[in-house]
Amino acid sequence: MNKKLTLSLDDKIIEKAKQYASNKNESLSEVVENYFRLITSGDKEIEDDISPTVRELLGSVHVPDDFDFKKAKYEYLKEKYLDDKTIH
Repeated sequence: MNKKLTLSLDDKIIEKAKQYASNKNESLSEVVENYFRLITSGDKEIEDDISPTVRELLGSVHVPDDFDFKKAKYEYLKEKYLDDKTIH
């Protein structure tokens, strides 16, 4: 059974979402429903939508539970843009 849902969103986001839906030949309601379905489903259903190449890569990289992604990104960018002053 379908039910009506009212959402309040930024005008620009609505226009972009409408364009996205149009490009996919879907209604905006279908796009929103598919998104809700994706975020509320179990991992198995999401994994079914992933390409075989990406599926092969899943689990191939293991990081410690306490790994700080933001810090790692900061350190990488710092090294790339601030520490390397040599001109190539």
